[in-house]
Amino acid sequence: MNRAGQYISNMTGEATYQSFCPASLPPQPALDISDDILRLLIEASHNLQKLDVASQLIPSTELFVSMYVRKEALLSSQMEGTQCTLEDVLDPELDINANLDVADVVNYVKAMQYALE
Repeated sequence: MNRAGQYISNMTGEATYQSFCPASLPPQPALDISDDILRLLIEASHNLQKLDVASQLIPSTELFVSMYVRKEALLSSQMEGTQCTLEDVLDPELDINANLDVADVVNYVKAMQYALE
């Protein structure tokens, strides 16, 4: 078993690549958690509990995720110079009126939906 975590070589020739093999658990020696780290862990746990409560208030998680994916696709595409708006992406007649930039964002959305399924 790997104790320290290391990169290992895989395969040979042109197909050679490296992958990281993490140390086995539990760590040896055991982690030394300071008071500051403990405080941050407790704060993170409380924030995750708040997020969990807030997520239960969402009436349709499918709609929430689909809108989030569309917004993220739009923002990512705009960084690449795509010129379209969220309204363009949400247009019900999109298949008829889509310009090339909107089509790029829609393809991104379709790919994300496929990955989520």
